[in-house]
Amino acid sequence: MTGIYANQYKDTSGLEFLEKAAELTSFDTIIADHLGDAYKRANQSQKAVDTYEKAIANAREDQKDLVTELKKKIKAVQQK
Repeated sequence: MTGIYANQYKDTSGLEFLEKAAELTSFDTIIADHLGDAYKRANQSQKAVDTYEKAIANAREDQKDLVTELKKKIKAVQQK
């Protein structure tokens, strides 16, 4: 639900909810992905990269495609 809320708005409205959700789920990969996106939208590049890295670290074996996408997001943020 937090992902839907955060993605619905292109500002940082969902940031605090995503931060709490990430904390409660020990940075579940999908929630951390959404949180990283929110940080990126908020121009908090280092937080975005750190959060994407946590998402990768917590990824399950069946989330290889998501890991690939997260690595692309990290590269894109770092190139800005």
